[in-house]
Amino acid sequence: MCENERAWVIPRSLFVLKKLIGGIYLMNITQNLLTPNKYSRPQTALKGVKAVVIHWVANPGSSAEGNRNFFNNRKSGTSGFGSAHYIVEGNKVIQCLPNSELAYHVGSNVYTASALRNLSSYPNNCTIGIEMTHPDWTGKPDATTYKTTVELAASLLKTYGLKSDNLWTHHQVVGWKDCHRYYTNNPSAWVQFVSDVNKALTGKTVTIPTPKPSNKNDLELVEAYGLGDKGAKVKEIQSNLIKLGYKLPKYGADSHFGDETAIAVKAFQKANKLAVDGIAGKATLAKIKELLTKSKAPSSSTPSKSNSSKASGSLKSKVDGLRFYAKASWDDKDVVGTVNKGIGFPTVVEKVKVGTAYQYKVKNSKGAAFYITASDKFVEITGAIKSPSPTKTTSKPKQASKSSAIKSVGKIKIIGVSNAAIIMDKPDRNSAKNLDTIALGKTIEISGSVKGSNNPKGYWEVIYKGKRAYISGQYGSKV
Repeated sequence: MCENERAWVIPRSLFVLKKLIGGIYLMNITQNLLTPNKYSRPQTALKGVKAVVIHWVANPGSSAEGNRNFFNNRKSGTSGFGSAHYIVEGNKVIQCLPNSELAYHVGSNVYTASALRNLSSYPNNCTIGIEMTHPDWTGKPDATTYKTTVELAASLLKTYGLKSDNLWTHHQVVGWKDCHRYYTNNPSAWVQFVSDVNKALTGKTVTIPTPKPSNKNDLELVEAYGLGDKGAKVKEIQSNLIKLGYKLPKYGADSHFGDETAIAVKAFQKANKLAVDGIAGKATLAKIKELLTKSKAPSSSTPSKSNSSKASGSLKSKVDGLRFYAKASWDDKDVVGTVNKGIGFPTVVEKVKVGTAYQYKVKNSKGAAFYITASDKFVEITGAIKSPSPTKTTSKPKQASKSSAIKSVGKIKIIGVSNAAIIMDKPDRNSAKNLDTIALGKTIEISGSVKGSNNPKGYWEVIYKGKRAYISGQYGSKV
């Protein structure tokens, strides 16, 4: 803990620090720490600091205080996980978390190969995040915000014995998110930023190569789950830990990977002589599966129960975020989770007709049954499966008709952006997850438009990878 952090253990304090690091950096830092909670401030210790990551707030014209309050309001659990250590607006810096604590700012299921090589399989646990405010949707910061961020980044690098090449954008860590948008879309501006930080840090000018755009070959699918992750897979891990005797008395299998789950994972890892890091990665998941399989194996004297299906097929998704359902249905209310590219189900039971389309009935490693699209555009099947049979579904006829394949009502052309528009998972640009981007001038199918939230222009409802997604209304023109 550095000298100034001795006072930072006081919870929810609000005061201004003149922070002098190494005798060369002087700036005003207003400390307004987030309320401890599992969604934005879990009070988990960092495993050292390997990098400083630069973000944009993705909310033009907003204040540092407003963005800090947005992080703090995540404690309600209604807007997911997310936070950062610092937010910069002009010459103001708000510190939301102590440098010694983990922030939820670069969580993902895929990371660039360089991030996995140089950071960790869960970069949240070894990085400090800085959010920059900006006046418009290009993400370009004003001159004062830029200068303050340069000074803050240099001071952090000096504190932890790092160099300017230990600066990353969020995009460089995960490979798919356009954050920091301005520096992702303008690589030469990022080169200048790094050079300016290096000059503030060392007094010398440095020339770095212009970053190359990320490509799919630089992305690696990482089946690793840690603090801040959520969803069906996390719930499965929690349920399996409970089955193996690792209790989760406070929250149980609640689909959220919090401190209680991390403690159980560490206990499991220690008991099974694995690396103890609290992350459910490849080795940990394999060991859980191995022990569950052993516990289910029938004895030689006990006849094994025959599987109701003689299916031997398996399924993998060809895309990220492919939805699967609790029953044979296309209704949003029946969605129980998603699978990413390369991930799927070990058993395909049969192909069934749902409305005018088809789904596969599949089973996970525990034998739980789900339903997923049978379109070969989205899934890959290996092995044998049963031929299609009529669907026994409790969905009302109206629901089946309504929930069949999403109907296109035309296309929009992307306009009004310098480079690309964001495709979001819901019509609220303040809290939506960025699924992808679409370049200026490109077209995309739409199923309609909605009012949504936090955008007076509303949102286009687009068809993205077979499901509904959203683009800000001002960035599309119907063609």
